[in-house]
Amino acid sequence: MQVASQSLGAEQIDALKEIKDDDKRHLAMTYYLRAGKSIGARWSWTSERIKAYEQSAEYAQTLAEINTIAARFAADNPGYLLFTNTQVRSLEEQIARWQTVRSIAVAASELRKAALTQLAQASYEVAPSPASSKRFRVFLTTWRASPAPTLAAPGLSLHGRGRAYDFQIHDKKGRTVVGTDTSTIRAIWDGQGWTEKLS
Repeated sequence: MQVASQSLGAEQIDALKEIKDDDKRHLAMTYYLRAGKSIGARWSWTSERIKAYEQSAEYAQTLAEINTIAARFAADNPGYLLFTNTQVRSLEEQIARWQTVRSIAVAASELRKAALTQLAQASYEVAPSPASSKRFRVFLTTWRASPAPTLAAPGLSLHGRGRAYDFQIHDKKGRTVVGTDTSTIRAIWDGQGWTEKLS
């Protein structure tokens, strides 16, 4: 794993150092390797960068558009309100969540087992060679967890650059009718027609 991570940039290395569990750190690394050269342009902002963004005209325009959508939704769906978390998700917050969400632990354990099986093949030498290192890197970039984790790897979330926001639907009493759990998208958001109502 250490050899495979040598091509990563300083920001990614620093993020990995903050992930305490080895398996979860290795899982994040596979996503960084998979992102390739585009990772710099996708990398999430720090808390300081977010503070600056929240003072910008772009952020003000985004909030105005969200408010317009919420007002239209309330008018079209009497008795329901659209709630949006407009806080940009910092890199620090993403790292913290990565270490506590169950789906990450499950996927990380699956990766460890798959990696050990891969490395047990006779074609891998005891001391890594350039050829075997390249082959293992290919394995890491093509491996997929099943089921997929419910979070993007720290630094790669669209929420980390103000490019994605989570919506919830509340009733007039403030109770959550439809939440942000990704496992409910098909059954509730799509199945009950809320996705169509937002389009």
